[in-house]
Amino acid sequence: MGPTEKLARFVLDTEFEDIPGEGIELAKRHFLDCMGSALAAVVEPAGRIIQEYVQEMGATEEARLIGTSIATSAPNAAFGNGVTAHAISFDDTAPSHPTVTILPVLLALGEKHKFSGREILAAQVLAYDVFLRFNAATKKAAAIRLSGWHPTGFFGTVAAAAVTAKLLKLDLGQTRMAFGIAASVSGGLSQNIGTMTMPLHAGNSARNGMMAALLAQKGFTGDDEILEGRFGLITANLGDPFKIVSPGINLKFYPSCWAHHCAVDALLHLVEQYRLSPEKVESIECDLLVDKPMGRYINPKTDLQAKYSLGYSLAVVLLDGRLGIEQFFPEKIFDAKTQEVMAKVKHVPQDWSEEGPGKHVVKVRLKDGREYAYGVEHCKGEAKAKPLTNDELLAKYRTCARRVLSEDKVERSIEIIEHLEDFEDIDELMDVITM
Repeated sequence: MGPTEKLARFVLDTEFEDIPGEGIELAKRHFLDCMGSALAAVVEPAGRIIQEYVQEMGATEEARLIGTSIATSAPNAAFGNGVTAHAISFDDTAPSHPTVTILPVLLALGEKHKFSGREILAAQVLAYDVFLRFNAATKKAAAIRLSGWHPTGFFGTVAAAAVTAKLLKLDLGQTRMAFGIAASVSGGLSQNIGTMTMPLHAGNSARNGMMAALLAQKGFTGDDEILEGRFGLITANLGDPFKIVSPGINLKFYPSCWAHHCAVDALLHLVEQYRLSPEKVESIECDLLVDKPMGRYINPKTDLQAKYSLGYSLAVVLLDGRLGIEQFFPEKIFDAKTQEVMAKVKHVPQDWSEEGPGKHVVKVRLKDGREYAYGVEHCKGEAKAKPLTNDELLAKYRTCARRVLSEDKVERSIEIIEHLEDFEDIDELMDVITM
């Protein structure tokens, strides 16, 4: 049995009852987290443009866009919700971003076909296995970015095809074809990191993965051995453990590039430990990752570029003592105080040659001559080392969801997602998270 067939069988044959309770509970955490990220972005420019675009396309009303009153076809809804969920860089990372390619398909097909919470959660867990196995097969997603590609657009399309195949109960041959088709309609360039096109990769993955499975269901063909060759290793130890359990998926505590979070944690520690303020600080020294796509914006000109500028994040952490959604409002970037503090942040390359990830070190020099340095290897939100507590996750979700939902809807959506396996369909959830 080849790897494509083996992975397809695993997706089709694994049921809700086969998944450990820990996996289901983790899936609900990521469901809630991604939903919050999408709701927060509904009022952002990228979110509004996508809403307008989807409305202008016109389509049979099968599923809705999160946080709006817009109904459209299931593929269009998956596309729109995928873009929106990834638009403010607050969604999870494995590394790269699985749930923004998976949840939009779950919602669109769930609403159209009335799938139960148990069916949706099982498909979600299995899609993570597909996504994370591709990620592992490529060693490090960062290496792909350095080659010019954004991994989310590649791994996510096949994961979305797996979701669709599972929910629509495609047969083995159709599922193998769906993987083959999906592999040819995936893509995304890392050059677009820090623009509205980066979240387009997630939306395209959700829509194109669904399209691949729908075409395969109708008899459209592709290579049914798409995973053969060097990617054969992605089928080792299927379900033992499920990837959402180990290695797990990281939840972001800050709405910015995940690669920056250890340095942000390090500076926050110094600010709190020594009561630092901009007036006391002469300079901040750190490897700003300027040679990588996720850190190349030294002087960001937009809020999206700022999310991929470590220098900017460190500056506003010193200014505000926090890094939340409001720290990335456009007016914050060009504020005179922000610009003044950004000038204090210096790029000092760090030796990353030691085995393992290493600590991302931040050094602060004060005007009175004192120096403080601190390094962080595992940042807040890292799945195994420092997972978000339930209270932290709920606080994050409430902050995001309140941008568009009433307090009653926010709390009801939490209640539904926390007990999703008990619902026969997701109609009530969709009613709560739309207008």
